[in-house]
Amino acid sequence: MRGNNRSILGQNGNALVMLMVILAVVFCIFKFIQLAFIMSQSDYNTASASYHYVVHRNFILPASLTELAVRPWTLLSFQFFHDGVFHMIGNLFWLWIFGFILQDLAGNKTIFPLFIYSSLAGAAFYLLAFNLLPVFRPFLSGTTLEGASAGIMGIAVATTILTPGYRFFPMINGGIPLWVVTVIYVIIDLAMIAGLS
Repeated sequence: MRGNNRSILGQNGNALVMLMVILAVVFCIFKFIQLAFIMSQSDYNTASASYHYVVHRNFILPASLTELAVRPWTLLSFQFFHDGVFHMIGNLFWLWIFGFILQDLAGNKTIFPLFIYSSLAGAAFYLLAFNLLPVFRPFLSGTTLEGASAGIMGIAVATTILTPGYRFFPMINGGIPLWVVTVIYVIIDLAMIAGLS
């Protein structure tokens, strides 16, 4: 029976919780490194610039294929790296909403592969757009991608396709359809991308 396998926070083998913990731990590690840079220098701006040049840029995905050739590991590292606190909290929030439903429907083994493959698909789309579309060419140098948004987008879409009739708070006027929440998430995510570019 599926009811006995429902995901519970802290349950052994809970892939969703494990992914959220990994994202949070990576965020905290890099914030401590950034703090060490700031405390080691008297000028905050110099320390911040030094951190972003020495550490930050080596873990985020550059739009330039030339820069990517020098740092190919960023194809994997960018999806676990968040520089902003609110970006991180927002991603964890949406990951929990969609991931909880997906894990309950499809089990533990789907979360990690779907997250990784969706992130890689997002990275491919990002690189193709910036390198092939003329409108993005002026912004190619210096433009970067970071965060779990692409992976979470894949989880959100997969969850909505698997259970389009799912509703949040069904006791209140029939509830809120999952597809509405997914559309809201996509709009917010695209608005954030537009705001950061």
